[in-house]
Amino acid sequence: MALSAFQRLSDRILARLGEDAVLRNTVPCRVNIEFNVEVVGTDGQMSFARAVATCQRSLRPQRNESLALVDAAGVPIPDQAYLIDSPAFEDNGYTARYVLRRA
Repeated sequence: MALSAFQRLSDRILARLGEDAVLRNTVPCRVNIEFNVEVVGTDGQMSFARAVATCQRSLRPQRNESLALVDAAGVPIPDQAYLIDSPAFEDNGYTARYVLRRA
């Protein structure tokens, strides 16, 4: 199956800006983690500064699943371990963004 231009673009962006990580302790992936991202609450009134991960939509992480950055040997880095805190709040069909909390 041929990848669309947008899928290839998303893959290249994560390859360049992302970091090696492991999802659910077994799924290797590339993620881009940003800190102090302003996320607006569901009521549209409150906003929070949170850590946010962008990853391939196809990974479909669920709430409370683990996500950890890994070192060059592929070993999870203990102080870079997170849990997915909410369903995707942004999804463009190729990548999705998730709010994180420390594990």
